[in-house]
Amino acid sequence: MIIANKLNLSFGKQIIFNQISFNINQNERIALIGRNGSGKSTLLKVRAKQHLLDSGDCAIENNKKIAYVPQDITLVSNKTIFDEAFSIFEEITTVEKEIKLLEQNLSCVDNIDKYHNILEKYKELNPQECKIKTTQVLEGLGFKNLDTQVNTLSVGWKMRLVLAKLLLQDADFYLFDEPTNHLDIFAKDWFLEFLKSNKFGFLLVCHDKYFLDKLCNKFFELDQGNLFIYRGSFESYKEQKAKRKADLQKAFEEQQKAINRKMKTIERFRASATKSKMAQSMLKSLEKIEVIDVESEQKTTNFNFGTVDRSGKIVITIENVAHSFNNKQIFTNLNLEIERGEKVALVAPNGFGKTTLFNLISQKYNLQKGKIELGYNVFPAIFEQDQNQCLNSNNSIYEEVESSCKNEAKPLVRSFLGSFLFDGD
Repeated sequence: MIIANKLNLSFGKQIIFNQISFNINQNERIALIGRNGSGKSTLLKVRAKQHLLDSGDCAIENNKKIAYVPQDITLVSNKTIFDEAFSIFEEITTVEKEIKLLEQNLSCVDNIDKYHNILEKYKELNPQECKIKTTQVLEGLGFKNLDTQVNTLSVGWKMRLVLAKLLLQDADFYLFDEPTNHLDIFAKDWFLEFLKSNKFGFLLVCHDKYFLDKLCNKFFELDQGNLFIYRGSFESYKEQKAKRKADLQKAFEEQQKAINRKMKTIERFRASATKSKMAQSMLKSLEKIEVIDVESEQKTTNFNFGTVDRSGKIVITIENVAHSFNNKQIFTNLNLEIERGEKVALVAPNGFGKTTLFNLISQKYNLQKGKIELGYNVFPAIFEQDQNQCLNSNNSIYEEVESSCKNEAKPLVRSFLGSFLFDGD
């Protein structure tokens, strides 16, 4: 259904795709894996016609519909949850408007005929079934009150609504770019069962190994511009990858030994009057050999949090804290105490106030009720859910990190960035 032929793409000196080719059948369930920056999202954008190639072609079979939603998307809407999700059935909405206009002027004979024709068309679109399907998908993803305004939702719920609209497109093939990022445990379970129970194929970018193991039987791996294809389970993929690398290393070593033997022979006979032509001939044949390219081991991040002044025994105390937005109570009578060294998981469905609590602790939100006390020598840092809101895209990487540092730490910025694998310019 999808045929990619010799795709090439580079960003500056970095090669993203190096002559990669592949075929995808309609019902295949494929995991697209690779390190951050290897080109996974870019490949999905290429297929969705949102990114141009340097060369090569990616074609789709005629009359086949592909649905795609990017990893990060900002949903701005004044509609209700249901209306925003149902907007995917654009033709139904358009026909409904036409019906209302014609009903206002049925005195005209021409309009009566148009009215009957458009009612037939409306019936064929089966709006009632579409509305039922919309409700089922939304409720499956955890939405309760479908009349809630979209602009009041948290980032997690907005992303869930984007996913609902994607599923309602009833496409032949889906491109999923990390769809579980903003899903809570309950929605993840529903989404997993939804994918397992439907017959459509998909190309899935996901860092959740459980999802990959349960859903996919084919793996596309992007690695330093190359595409490697494996079939089987996730565990089988790992075994095949390890064997491929071991075989490649063995072939490389054997080739290098053969090259060294020939070079020694060439050096021995090069000065000989009777055998110099033979040596020259061997050298030319050696130059034509395609040298096996062994994949270099990719660097891994290596960092620590440095030395931190010891805090008091109690790191944080929260007493009778409550918070609400627009008369909607998020939580009330919240009490907890965390001691030095404890590592705590905060678990709840989307919209129950996890991010709100973090924002209260870090003093981004004003405290409405109760008390939050940080212990002696305790200074909180928050990793934002939506990085687009806290990063300045006009800064260079260096400038952005340096702007967050105290003066004494600024000389360390470059080496610290290096430990996160940022290098060069």
